[in-house]
Amino acid sequence: MLADKAIHWPKEDALIVSDLHFGKGGHFRRAGIPIPRGAFINDLNRLKILLETFNVSKVLFLGDLFHSLNNSECEEAGLFFKALDGISFELIPGNHDVLSLEKYGQLGLTVLGEDHRIRNFRFVHEPVDPVKGFFLFCGHIHPGLVIAGNRIPCFWWSQTQMVLPSFGSFTGSVRVKYAPGDRLYGVLENSILEL
Repeated sequence: MLADKAIHWPKEDALIVSDLHFGKGGHFRRAGIPIPRGAFINDLNRLKILLETFNVSKVLFLGDLFHSLNNSECEEAGLFFKALDGISFELIPGNHDVLSLEKYGQLGLTVLGEDHRIRNFRFVHEPVDPVKGFFLFCGHIHPGLVIAGNRIPCFWWSQTQMVLPSFGSFTGSVRVKYAPGDRLYGVLENSILEL
């Protein structure tokens, strides 16, 4: 788990991220709401730094890579993906990923099935019922917790699944209702703290 709200998986030479919601600012601007581009630029730069730091060959997006319909931010993200020849960008579609398969291909992405499996791990967008013998990784709910009156994103681990925080800066988080035995890992500025 990384303080940049991602998971580095060295054995698969992969980075796992969820809920970037690229294009969300553009979606609001299209509706006449003046949202600055800062969140998108920041998120793209954070992703770039992670790729440079870990030098992975694959990025697995656990859904909601894009927020809605195609816009300039989606196109800019596509240029970023296509410029990195040695990296495979793979998307497990989320409920916000509404572009066509052809468009995802044009943006430099490979679209996987909604229940992608590697060895004894499952990768989906939103939490689903467990399958015996598989540990689940997902996103969708943007887990968070409250510390001293401040809501912070967190990784939510249980015996059957890990729910990743949303990578996007313009997404927020939802306080999770966890069960006894679950673990929450708060994302602080430069570290992860088990709570």
